[in-house]
Amino acid sequence: MVLLAMFTLRAKAQSSTNIPPEDQLLIPENVKLFKESMLWQYTVGLRTGAGYRDNVLLSPSNAQGSAFVSEGLDASLSRLPLDDGWGVDAIFSGDDERYLQSVPTDGTDFWLADVTLKRFLGDHWLLGLETGENYLDEVDYVDIRTGPEAVEIAGNTISMKPFVRRNLGTNWWTEFDFPAAREMLNAPLDNVSKYGPQLQIGFSDDKKTEISLSYQIQQFDHDSWAALSADGAPLGTRNLSVVEQRAELHWRHYWDGDNHWSTDTKLGFARDEDNGGEFFNFDEYSLAERVRFETKNWQVTGTARGSYRDYPVQRTGLTSGPTLDEALLHASVRGERRLRTWLKLYAEYNYEQVLSNLADIRYRANTFTVGLMWEF
Repeated sequence: MVLLAMFTLRAKAQSSTNIPPEDQLLIPENVKLFKESMLWQYTVGLRTGAGYRDNVLLSPSNAQGSAFVSEGLDASLSRLPLDDGWGVDAIFSGDDERYLQSVPTDGTDFWLADVTLKRFLGDHWLLGLETGENYLDEVDYVDIRTGPEAVEIAGNTISMKPFVRRNLGTNWWTEFDFPAAREMLNAPLDNVSKYGPQLQIGFSDDKKTEISLSYQIQQFDHDSWAALSADGAPLGTRNLSVVEQRAELHWRHYWDGDNHWSTDTKLGFARDEDNGGEFFNFDEYSLAERVRFETKNWQVTGTARGSYRDYPVQRTGLTSGPTLDEALLHASVRGERRLRTWLKLYAEYNYEQVLSNLADIRYRANTFTVGLMWEF
């Protein structure tokens, strides 16, 4: 878009004068017009694909597979803070998959709308407000009333995050934000209100290395789930409330002069504590790695992440057996090849698995997808 604006302005200047093109300036005297042409930028992408998932319900013993077709949309709109310090980032993204075989679920849906308003105050301060809404309908592995299980999740989430960021100079920055969200989910899940502060500090070095450390404390208030005793029995009329503390270290690095190779590494720890008999308490250790190779016409990305949860009170048999532990593993490889300036071919493979000392929640699933993407 920037090149198009520059070309248009040059063409208008040439048509209104008799000055030879080689003697004209690329940017005309009306600098305001040039800046306005660069103020807003947008992208739009459509995609379609087909694939196969061998365990659509994430079942531990009775895996059912199905072929599927998919379609999706990505759109973004940005306003650059050229003169007045105001910036806007808006994102809309959606994916829909429909299963072709006879399985207990029709498919999956995910739709997201996110808008961030930013105000730059000089060279050091940034104020902002991010708002979002997303709809989700898919089978996933989550904690339900009786413990972790793979279930169909359907519902909406509305979120808001005010934030303030301070550039400390010498490539250091710090940010404070207060995210809050309202989850409105169908049974067997519960409506939940989430809120709590987060503090981040980071360092960036000439766009080669970015390192950040974050700490968040967040409360989850349930509408109808009761707090449980250590053996899983309801505790009167007290609604379940969980406090989570989460710390994460993130390191991104570009390894070559042309920025073709990059890695993202995340290391995290979380602790959940409930207001009942500690039935939902757990400690979680997580590690994620992404490796990306990107050129003008190719992009190949490999990701691997794993997390281990240790439940100190909840048992595999509720009132008997060892305390519950579980490991969640995920790996994926995705390749994109640009066929035209506006067209890409992509292929992706995803693997996920849960390991646990509770046999009822173990599963593994493989998903293959190929398709095309149009960019406008």
